[in-house]
Amino acid sequence: MWYALGMPGRWASRHAKSSQFNGPASFVGHSVALRPMCGIGPILLLVCGCVPSDFGDPNQRIFDFQNSQYDRMQLRPLVAGMARLVEPTPKGLRMHLPAGPGPERVGIKPVFSIQGDFEITASFEVVRLEQPKSGSGVGPAIHLVFQSPLEPTAVLSRLQRQEGRQVFSSYYAVWDDAQKKSDRQKRLQFRAARDKLGKLRVVRTGETLEFYVVDGLSDNFELVDRVPAVPYDVREIWLVLNRHGDSAAGEVIWKDVTIRAAGFSTPQPRPRGNWLVRAVPAVVVILAATAAVWLWWRRR
Repeated sequence: MWYALGMPGRWASRHAKSSQFNGPASFVGHSVALRPMCGIGPILLLVCGCVPSDFGDPNQRIFDFQNSQYDRMQLRPLVAGMARLVEPTPKGLRMHLPAGPGPERVGIKPVFSIQGDFEITASFEVVRLEQPKSGSGVGPAIHLVFQSPLEPTAVLSRLQRQEGRQVFSSYYAVWDDAQKKSDRQKRLQFRAARDKLGKLRVVRTGETLEFYVVDGLSDNFELVDRVPAVPYDVREIWLVLNRHGDSAAGEVIWKDVTIRAAGFSTPQPRPRGNWLVRAVPAVVVILAATAAVWLWWRRR
């Protein structure tokens, strides 16, 4: 199965016929406008909460981070307590890691998981990536965690490497045996990167996983690698800034991410207003106690 939105016209039309989503038309025209209702800054991720996305197509989710947009109902910080490192800005969702000791990654993840064939595409802008002294590199990445006893992991990155190279990197790893877990099969491929702007795309069709990238403003996606992959659900989708154990600083701005899949989980929405319902009894008790004290004082 192939998805056509955002791909070159002739390439898209060639593959759209086999899509179980009835071709590219099922993805077109559903761009979601997420209107911010709160001020700029990390507090957006924790307190304010922007208008939830209204996803018109059941087979896709579109998140536009520009103009300080952030959907707190559908997206969460990857690790609690790191909201200060993820900030909605007019240019997009800013992620930064200061130099020195600290976390090896910072990012966000959707509250849902996905099933079946999928395509995940994210646009980014590199602001600053220091050259690391160790590790596999510093830079933005799509990181997928699968629901499987073999614990497969897929990562597509744009990295500043320790030897000074700028590269796109695809990585796939899976245990050879779910019980013994003695041999971790790994595959790593590179492609040169030059521009600060780019796109990352991960596609699964059946039991094949493909990694595509765009270097610059073009919409011509280039294949980095193709690997056999498990057909299990994707439990978590991470949009991250990685530095893989090094202490180098990094800063990236995510512009948008589009997730298309045969199926999405449906997490229970958090009903609005419940906090008020829970607060009413406490307020009544406080008022009653205050009134009782006041009456006792008046009758002394």
